[in-house]
Amino acid sequence: MKNLITLISLIALCCGTGNPKFDEDHAFEYLLKQCEFGPRNPSSDGYYKCLNFMITELEQTADDLIIQEFSYQERKNRTRHDLQNVIARYNPDAEFQTIISCHWDTRPWADSEPNRKDRDQPILGANDGASGVAVLLELAKIFGENPPPIGVNLVFFDGEDMGIPGENETYCQGSRFFAKNLPIPKPNEAINLDMVADKQLHLP
Repeated sequence: MKNLITLISLIALCCGTGNPKFDEDHAFEYLLKQCEFGPRNPSSDGYYKCLNFMITELEQTADDLIIQEFSYQERKNRTRHDLQNVIARYNPDAEFQTIISCHWDTRPWADSEPNRKDRDQPILGANDGASGVAVLLELAKIFGENPPPIGVNLVFFDGEDMGIPGENETYCQGSRFFAKNLPIPKPNEAINLDMVADKQLHLP
């Protein structure tokens, strides 16, 4: 709850009188743009289109942009993928640092699909993938125009959603690598956004 309040406070800071507002319609355009690329599962065409799009957008606003490269062999098909965490930093010299994160990859297999023949197909990930990225890209636009008083690190994790159900260690590869190989000073706190575009969204 404390982290959620912190996020709300950050957004509220950007929405105050005289400051740019969080534009939910523009954020939704970011969501649609990602979906136009198709599924963004690692090594796919949509994956690289989305990566280039995010980098282009973030280069326009970030004080510092870090691409953290790593590789991982997924368990299902034993395929190794080259992966990238993307970190956009705002006010990087501030004493207090926070992370707002999401994952930008989409699941390579629709294994919950009722129709068995479709279960090996990648998902589009409008909610599970694109929604968090859309929010962070809109925040990036705001922070570029209105620098935050604290250090904000927008972190887009890769390789989060290609795990095997029941094998928790196969999920969240980007955040695991990030935590073990911090490319930034240890943050004071972190907030993660995932699946935030549900029509009936409820945040406890």
